[in-house]
Amino acid sequence: MDKRKRERFRRLLLKEKEKISGEIESLKSDSNPEQKELAGRSSGYAYHLADLASDSYNRELNLNLASDEEKILYQIDRALRKIEKGDYGKCENCGKKINEERLKTIPYAQLCIRCQEREEKSQ
Repeated sequence: MDKRKRERFRRLLLKEKEKISGEIESLKSDSNPEQKELAGRSSGYAYHLADLASDSYNRELNLNLASDEEKILYQIDRALRKIEKGDYGKCENCGKKINEERLKTIPYAQLCIRCQEREEKSQ
């Protein structure tokens, strides 16, 4: 992959990293129980048990989503290091080039489509 394309993918990865970091912050702040507790106290209304259960479920869901997003951030950081080393765009299993269309869609892809399909079938 030439230098111009690597730079384009580097910018794409940085943009994706910024977007995901914002999503993680939003998910974590939405799952902050102190905010809702303070709102409940100041309104003068007590929470209903079903509301508490719903809030608990939403907090857990948000934290799980944030965890998934953090995994993607890790993959983005790996891809950025690969760009620096000159290894970006190579499948980690077979060593062949990853299709550029795939990289445009998933710039942090670690496997070519064939290896990814094999991986998914084995799980």
